[in-house]
Amino acid sequence: MLKSLISILIFFITSIAMFANHGPRIQFVHNMYSDSLADLDIWVSLQNYPLGAFKIDSSLSYKEATAFQQISLIYGDVSFYVTPGGNLDTSGYLLKQTFGSPQIEYDKYYAIVLSGTSTKNLVMTLAEMPLAGANLNSTGFTLFHGSYDAPTLNVVEIKNAAGFSINNLAYQTSSNKISIGSFNSLIQFQNVNGIAVTEFSVPFNFFANRAVFLTLTGFLDTSGLTPNIPLKLLIVQEDGSVLELFPNQNITTAYIQLIHNAADLKLNTFDVWLNDSLLIDDFIFRTATPILEVPGAKKITLAIKESNSSNSTIPLWSKEFILDSDDRHIMVAGGIVSLTGYNSIKPFDVSIYNDALKEASSGQNTAILIHHGSTDASALNISGVEKGSIIIKQILSELPYTSYGGYLDVLTNDYIYEVRNSLDNNSIGTYSVPLDSLKLSGEALTMLASGFVDPSANSNGARFGLWAALDSGGDLIELKPIISTTDVNYVTVNESSVTLYPNPARNFINFSFKLKEASDLLINVYDLNGKVVKSTLHQNVDKANFNSRLNINKLNQGLYQVHFSYGESTITRKIQVIK
Repeated sequence: MLKSLISILIFFITSIAMFANHGPRIQFVHNMYSDSLADLDIWVSLQNYPLGAFKIDSSLSYKEATAFQQISLIYGDVSFYVTPGGNLDTSGYLLKQTFGSPQIEYDKYYAIVLSGTSTKNLVMTLAEMPLAGANLNSTGFTLFHGSYDAPTLNVVEIKNAAGFSINNLAYQTSSNKISIGSFNSLIQFQNVNGIAVTEFSVPFNFFANRAVFLTLTGFLDTSGLTPNIPLKLLIVQEDGSVLELFPNQNITTAYIQLIHNAADLKLNTFDVWLNDSLLIDDFIFRTATPILEVPGAKKITLAIKESNSSNSTIPLWSKEFILDSDDRHIMVAGGIVSLTGYNSIKPFDVSIYNDALKEASSGQNTAILIHHGSTDASALNISGVEKGSIIIKQILSELPYTSYGGYLDVLTNDYIYEVRNSLDNNSIGTYSVPLDSLKLSGEALTMLASGFVDPSANSNGARFGLWAALDSGGDLIELKPIISTTDVNYVTVNESSVTLYPNPARNFINFSFKLKEASDLLINVYDLNGKVVKSTLHQNVDKANFNSRLNINKLNQGLYQVHFSYGESTITRKIQVIK
């Protein structure tokens, strides 16, 4: 009787120690679909524990999980056994795995996933879990790849900007700990080439300030000899309850806008094919499509053929793309296909800008994406001034051909943009950008440098200009060049009256010219890199002959350009500084 009481006391004391509060917390997840593995018991054995193994869960079946349980490490390594349901001990176990420091540590949370397809290939995978989301109103999770026939996967949250991505997640492995905002998410599983395999809508908003364990399970292909175990995503909660999610029926689409900016006369119109289907018939130069839906995260082929084509074979140009789902992509077609008649034959191509904006940052702003598509222009320098102001701001420097300058998010006012050749900083043209007059508040648009700086050397093709494409598509909007006071309500100068002397100069230059009307006058001196090295403002200069002196004694020796800006007009003169 005394021995029995002592044994009970030892059992009670050691059980308390075994499940002490300072031990790691373990949760088991059953991910083995076979009927022969449908009813399993989980046992634990501590290395130096005198009373042997103890059963911690009974009759665990596929897609079920245990609640978290605390395990003591004071006895050393911990061994877990998986046996058929109803076993009286661990003899005849199906799977055994021993864990010790540093695999498992005090006060951490772990999921142990049981996976495999038969008793011959069972695996016990240890995955560390977060305690909760990293921030308020966030959810922490770890993701396990347990789909039997799915390839190695890249996993991407495609709906929200503050999402996540996981690369090269192989079968029977888990991700690192991840935290995401507690919102409805769209998680896409892709192969390593970026092509979508499946995607799930995951309601993380139900799990704010908590942690869950995600398990991809089942088969992608349930046809033929493959078991009819459909693909699912399991959300395993702390108490062992499991939420089963079915994949979305369709992969989320991508969105594109095509813009025809190829000034080659041979390409005045062309057909656009998407895979083997005609996407655009007789696509006209300086027009754009509206925003179009195309397959997302799938390999697609765009092909360009002459108008009146009947199929996509033997195209003038073709290219494969894999476009991110739920993202917008701007595609600008440009370049030359003719072999003669053009002084700068740059091959036809389609420039793509991913992550295009749907709208500006606010209803008072306009987002402008600038693209350089003029084949005979060097890299471009672009500066701008708000209508009614005399403060010129550099917008882009040395924008190469076919490149995008990134978005400018500006107040929706009317502006003047000047485009210059970056090689010598000579002006190509000055253009009205009437965002307010066009009522483009809140909009995102694409602005294109289009046409030829020298049409006479390019088959008398379209002259260089700035044009804008809106979401609605259709004809591009010409941003009209500023030629005279009939085009803008600003003053001009009698350009032939402008004189500068001495030139070359050492300490100062004198300048004079005749204003037709009173105006503010801004004088900027640029070095050959396009940097403003000196700036002077003359306010309310009278209508008359204007004479002044500009001190240049602090400028280094070299060539400079002087810009005289008044209203929306600018006159440029070169000077040489000597020492």
